[in-house]
Amino acid sequence: MKKCFKTLLYSLALISLFASCSDDDNDNKGVESGDVQMLTFGFYAADNDGVIQGDYEVSAIVGTDIKIPMPDEINRASLVARFTTSDGATVTVNGITQVSGVTANNYSVPVDYLVTSGNNNARYTVRITKMPTWSAYSTFTEDSISDIVLRVNPKTYEPYVAIIKARKEADEKKVAVLKTTGSAWSYVGDKDGISDGRATALAFNFDADANMYVAYSDYSADVAQDMTAQMYNGSSWSVLGAKGLTGDKTNYITIGALSPADVVTTFGVNNKKSDDYKKLMVSGYNGNWSSPLLMAGRPADAPAWFNIIKRYGDALYLGTFDMVTSGGYSIYKYQNKQWSTIGQIIVPSGAAICYRGGEIHFDLDKSGNIYALVSDDGPDGQGNYKVSVQKYNVNTKKWSMVDNYLDTGGKVPGSMDIGISPEGLPVVVFVNSSKQASVITFDNESKQWSDPFVLGSATVSYVAIEFDQNGTGYIVCLDSQKDLIMYKYIIPE
Repeated sequence: MKKCFKTLLYSLALISLFASCSDDDNDNKGVESGDVQMLTFGFYAADNDGVIQGDYEVSAIVGTDIKIPMPDEINRASLVARFTTSDGATVTVNGITQVSGVTANNYSVPVDYLVTSGNNNARYTVRITKMPTWSAYSTFTEDSISDIVLRVNPKTYEPYVAIIKARKEADEKKVAVLKTTGSAWSYVGDKDGISDGRATALAFNFDADANMYVAYSDYSADVAQDMTAQMYNGSSWSVLGAKGLTGDKTNYITIGALSPADVVTTFGVNNKKSDDYKKLMVSGYNGNWSSPLLMAGRPADAPAWFNIIKRYGDALYLGTFDMVTSGGYSIYKYQNKQWSTIGQIIVPSGAAICYRGGEIHFDLDKSGNIYALVSDDGPDGQGNYKVSVQKYNVNTKKWSMVDNYLDTGGKVPGSMDIGISPEGLPVVVFVNSSKQASVITFDNESKQWSDPFVLGSATVSYVAIEFDQNGTGYIVCLDSQKDLIMYKYIIPE
C-alpha cells in the first residue's frame, strides 16, 4: 500500500468494544478483572525525539482495545509509550516490566500490555492504525449555495461542483457549475446560472470524453418542475432536446451519459394525480428524447426515491431506494442502450430500511465490484438503525456486508456518501452528531473499519466524496454559512 502524506493532527476520540471482567488467566486476551485498569495511553514527541513530531494519544480508554491513528511514514519499530494505570498496578509486555515514558516496543504489530494488581489483571491490546490524510483544500464563498453535486473530470482529474444558488428571489435560484484548482474557483458557463430560472432536484455527470451534463426540475418550463437537461461540450452549454422533456412535474432526477449520442435520465413523477406518481421512469437521448417509460422489471406499484447514476467504463449504474414495505435498494445497469437488473441489495432478515437513510450512495472499484452505503435496523429489527456498506461481487454476483456496521454515532446521518479509493478501499464521509464532516475508511490489513476521523470544526449540513484514477480524492461540504468547503486526499507515488 502506498504511503500517505502526513497531515494535520486531530484529536480523536477512539471508542472500542467494552470487555467484561475475568480472572488472571493470561490466555484471556483483552479481559479486565477487578479494579485494575489502564487509564491513559499515548505516544509523545518528548519521549520519542526525532521519531515523531507531535503527540498521539487516546483521549478516553473504553474497553481493552486501544487504537491510535498515526501517519504511515512514522517508524513504529521502536516507540516509547506514556501511560497511567490504577493505583498500585504494574505493567508488563511479554514479561518485561514497562516504565511509562521510558520503555520502547515494536508497534509494527499489535502489542499486548498486561496490567496487574495483586490477583487481578487486565490485558490491553495497542494497535497503531492508519491516520486519514485528508486536509483542507479550498473554500468557495463568492455565493450562497443550497445544493451541491461533486464530480471529477475523467480527463483532467479536476474537481467540478454543480450547485444551485441560494438566493432570496425564487427566479435567481439557478443552476451553476464550478471548477477549482486550489484557491482559484471559476464558473463553467454563466456565473449567474445556466438555467433560465429556479431549479431543484439537481443531477450532474461526465461522459468518458469529459462532456458535462446537468438535469434539474425546471420551474421555467411550460409545466413548472418539468425536467430540463443540458450538455457542455467544452465551450458552451446547450439544452438537450427541449425544455421540459417529460410533460409533468419531476423529482429524484439523475442523468448519465456514455457519449453525446447515448444519454439517459431517470426521474420520479411528482404529480399525485398521475398513475406514475413517484415511480422510476427512464428516458434516453440520441438527438431526441424517447418517451418516458417505467423501468423494466420493476413492480408497477413500487415507488423509487433518491436515485443516483455512476459511470463505469462503457456502462452506467443506477441505484434507487425502493419505497415499499420495509424498504429496499435496487441496482440497475445500462449498457448497449439496454437496462438490466443487478438485483436488490440484501439486508439482514427481518430488518427494515431506515427511511431517513434511504438515500442510497454507491461506487465501483476497478474490478467492477459495487459498494453501496445503506442503512437498516439490523437483524433484531428493533428500530435501532445503523449504517453499513454492502458489496456486490461481480464474479459471484452476490451481496455481502463489508466487516460490520459503521460507527456513525448511534444513528443514521442526515447526509453521507461513499467513494472507492484507487487502492480499492471504501471511504465513507458523513455528518456526525456534532454536525461536523467525519470520515471512516476500511483498512485492508486489519479488515476493519477505522474509527471516525473529524475533518474540521465547521458545522456542515451536506457532504459528498469523489476519487479520480490518479490517487486524488475530494470531499465537499456545505457549511452553515452556505459556503462550499473542499478537502483533498492524495496518495503519493
